[in-house]
Amino acid sequence: MKATRIELQESRVVQRRNLLKKFAKAWGERDIDTVMACMTTNCVYEASVGPEPGTTFQGADQVRRGILQMFAHVRLEFPICS
Repeated sequence: MKATRIELQESRVVQRRNLLKKFAKAWGERDIDTVMACMTTNCVYEASVGPEPGTTFQGADQVRRGILQMFAHVRLEFPICS
């Protein structure tokens, strides 16, 4: 049986929600490998810490480096999505 358009849209919403939960959990646990697995190779991270207005990291290698720098210098305290 072929899925309806609405069923496909609902499936995409569930997939996105699961990806965001995975990302938030990994971010809270400072699990850089899982965080990066949620990213594309051409991702961009605009850091909101550091010299104003912050630093922009482009591409997976730079983004990994930028996030690791942030993890090393910022205390993260927020609830993990369940």
